[in-house]
Amino acid sequence: MYQGEELLFPPIMELKFSLEEMKFFAFHGIYPEERTKGNEFVCSLTYTIEFAEEVIEDNLSKNIDCQEVYAVICREMKNPSYLIEHLSFRIAKTLLQTFHLMKNVEVKISKLTPPNLGNTKCSSATIYLERERQ
Repeated sequence: MYQGEELLFPPIMELKFSLEEMKFFAFHGIYPEERTKGNEFVCSLTYTIEFAEEVIEDNLSKNIDCQEVYAVICREMKNPSYLIEHLSFRIAKTLLQTFHLMKNVEVKISKLTPPNLGNTKCSSATIYLERERQ
């Protein structure tokens, strides 16, 4: 902020919060061996909330507990999907339904060493969902 500028109070701000590279072993995929033997997956997400008071006042009651976000992701990872695209959609949708402070969420799911794709590090699907504007 430059000298002489006034800060609007309360300021309207957006906060982007990320949980990155959460690792899971799960049973998603279209091939029978993926659904029986499983594979490693990595999930990263970023969500946005409007905020003012929780940052200014250090107020937890107007924020989202990242442990609760992680718990939602864990529950969804335990429910097998054929497609990582569907899994990323399901996680994003559940997060928006669960946490009403979230304005939007982006979820990326990566399947490590996907079968039948040679020496491929991972295959990934990223989805962005936004809450309907009121």
